[in-house]
Amino acid sequence: RELRVHFPSVCWLLHPRHESALAATIFSRQLLTAARALRPARSLVYLPLLRSATRLRMATPSPKKQPGPNHAHQKAHGAPKPPIFEDYATESRADELVASGQAVVGPLRVAANNYGICFISGGVNGRDICVPSFEMRNRAMDGDVVVVEKLPRALWKINEKEAAKRGINVYREDQEPVLSTSASLVDVEQFLARLTLEPRELFVEPTGTTIVALSSFADLDHLLAKAAALAGPIFERKQQTKNPLDLPDTVVQTSGKVVFIKEALHPRIALGTLERTATMLRFVTRDRRFPYLFVPDFLVPPDLKAMPELPKDLLMTCLMGTWAVTSRLPRAAELEIIGKTTDLAACSRALLRKNKINIKPFTDAECSTLPPAPWAPSPEEIAKRRDFRDTLVFSIDPPTTRDVDDALSIVALDDGSFEIGVHIADVSHFVKPDTALDAAARSRATTTYMINECFPMLPRMLCDNLCSLIANVDRYSFSVLFHMRPGEQPRAVWMGKSIIRSAAKLSYDHAQSVISRTLDLPFPPIDAPHTLSAVHTAIGHLHLLAQQLRAERFKAGALGLSNAALHFDLDATGIPSTAQPAEHNEAHELIEEFMLLVNIAVATRLFTEVPVGAMLRKHPHPDEGSLETLAALCTRLSVEFDASSSLGLSQSLQHCPPDIRAALTQRLTRSMKLAAYFASDGNLDDAMHFGLHVPLYTHFSSPIRRYADLIVHRQLHALLTGAPPPLPADVVARIANQCNDRNKAAGNAQDEEEKLYLNAYLAAQPAPCVRDAVVIAVLDRSFEVYVAEYNLSQRIDCDFKLYGPFTYNEETDTLRFSPPKGHAFVIKMFMPVRVELKVEGVGLDSKITAVLLPPAAAAADERQGHVTGQL
Repeated sequence: RELRVHFPSVCWLLHPRHESALAATIFSRQLLTAARALRPARSLVYLPLLRSATRLRMATPSPKKQPGPNHAHQKAHGAPKPPIFEDYATESRADELVASGQAVVGPLRVAANNYGICFISGGVNGRDICVPSFEMRNRAMDGDVVVVEKLPRALWKINEKEAAKRGINVYREDQEPVLSTSASLVDVEQFLARLTLEPRELFVEPTGTTIVALSSFADLDHLLAKAAALAGPIFERKQQTKNPLDLPDTVVQTSGKVVFIKEALHPRIALGTLERTATMLRFVTRDRRFPYLFVPDFLVPPDLKAMPELPKDLLMTCLMGTWAVTSRLPRAAELEIIGKTTDLAACSRALLRKNKINIKPFTDAECSTLPPAPWAPSPEEIAKRRDFRDTLVFSIDPPTTRDVDDALSIVALDDGSFEIGVHIADVSHFVKPDTALDAAARSRATTTYMINECFPMLPRMLCDNLCSLIANVDRYSFSVLFHMRPGEQPRAVWMGKSIIRSAAKLSYDHAQSVISRTLDLPFPPIDAPHTLSAVHTAIGHLHLLAQQLRAERFKAGALGLSNAALHFDLDATGIPSTAQPAEHNEAHELIEEFMLLVNIAVATRLFTEVPVGAMLRKHPHPDEGSLETLAALCTRLSVEFDASSSLGLSQSLQHCPPDIRAALTQRLTRSMKLAAYFASDGNLDDAMHFGLHVPLYTHFSSPIRRYADLIVHRQLHALLTGAPPPLPADVVARIANQCNDRNKAAGNAQDEEEKLYLNAYLAAQPAPCVRDAVVIAVLDRSFEVYVAEYNLSQRIDCDFKLYGPFTYNEETDTLRFSPPKGHAFVIKMFMPVRVELKVEGVGLDSKITAVLLPPAAAAADERQGHVTGQL
């Protein structure tokens, strides 16, 4: 029952049941060579074992199977562990590779469904560099800033589809008898044994495809015939490609390997469950981009470890610790039990933990610099500030807002123009540099808004009271005044510290009732001597000026691509009872325009006078390849689309029909890169905000909930008072990176929770849940629809039986279906469709399935068949 291969220094013991022992030894090249040499001997009856050894040696296991080392076996036999990964280069060596052009640096993107394949920008012809295997990924995580060294061209990836489009033959003339199949290696082994057919090679590629290399084309033909006759695995001929050295750049993709991690930006915390194998405890992650983790016994609570079977519905988070070059699995450092995978509240907490959102209360040390209660502005401080307490000032926010960042004022001047005041909470007065409170705020960097909870960047005493511009009390602010006349551009005329007294805290509904002239809501009391009539008049003037600003922005080339977040109403048990896009009306636009105006004005002032080290925010130009693909698609469909500039894109969206605009906006949004904070270096070209189409932009308007705004307040105050910059440029750059990292983490937590609650809402809806959608992508084997009502994109695969065969027309980007009953129908871009949404599973295990309802004109009975896909 076992095979022994003897070497001078060690005896390796391989046994069919010892999978982990095998995994620990297969990387010995001598063993592999010896095993292959012994293979022809008829007396050896454990050929499947040797095929497994070949498979594991030659390819990365699929994400569902990540064998770990048999530590007990290695310890008992003293077997050295050969390295799986390369040691990282030194930072200086990595910098040399980048400087010489042999490597590129940037964020790593791990394929969503295959943790062994990654991408990074910087390949030939503007395409990505492919990191083709788990070993070459070299322990880097999705989002890490890494240095990727380019591999020799002979190892580059060949794009066979692109070659076919260009009519380039990439296949060798001397083909070998090789087949591929989606069937598992075990199924293939069993079928081959049934035929008593011995393959020359059998292994699994990193993509999960099983490869069968046969000894002759006669064996190949025999296998294909038997597979068809006996309903065995479905095999396809696998053609061998030419050497990439002999092919043009247009059909090859640069390949590379990770040699250094510059910034480990991934939080390295995963959601999942604990699993017991024959040799160890391992953490099974829910994210396929995240490897499984080896869990030491001491991390597991004794009562859990004592269970004969570990519960599969017990949700945990696991923090990654060390990851040795000799181990396929990283070692867990922390294990935390959250709750049941079916509990929405527990799932939300797990998402916060996964994204490293700090939800702990502020400590006494962090709050020690706050003034004692009750607090009131001091006469000495008031004397240093411009006094707006007699001016009509009011705020407009969601009705439940407690942290009021901003307020507005407007005064009619004698020359017919208006003086508009944008008043922002003066957080910098209370949060001083180099204090424990400032360090805590910098660490959190942003307030995280979840569906049923808010986790503030600052203590509640500041957010809800001392800094908040609440009504009928004196509050410190940082104000910017603009003079603006209807039909003319605004100009900033004053910036500085101030004190205000808001006359009213209004909601968006209050402001909208004034704008729409319905006045159907009771207004809160207005602080005397101001009147409700004066508030109505001020809102009317601000609305007209805001609409002028908005029209000018979009005329200049601004893009309106942001998707509205979903708003959920929860019942008494915390289950969502409604789900709809958050409202965005003219009242929201009023506030949005004046916040953009003040942010642009402050950015311009900072960069003009302090061009190096200013905290700014930029939005890079979108991916050119994606824009070109979208432009070509629109041209084929006779849809006007100008991708040459943000102005061209803006005009294209404005001029296209409304039903197409939603689909086009979705596709365009995917081409966009993320906006980011950065420290200016004096180069204006690098500061452009593409989406807003402005040369300079920053965040000044929300210092209660964004740390970057607090830095901008400090920088602007130093500039206005003649003080030196409060921070050197390199420190500002580090703070910018921290803010970017925490903003991304908070956004991920919010997006993941939104999907969680949407699934829970849809699961509770009476069937069938049929909604309108529009096709936003058509591929050769699938298409994608967008359900605007839920801001939901859903891919639908063409792997179905009830509709019969389908064909894809690449020239027209259409899919034609020929169902066995009824009429044929076509799916094409921007086509409105109806889909039924279904939910399988509960909590984090839930997933949405879309069912396409055939067009009424194409099917006699639109309920007879369906096409399914998973979110």
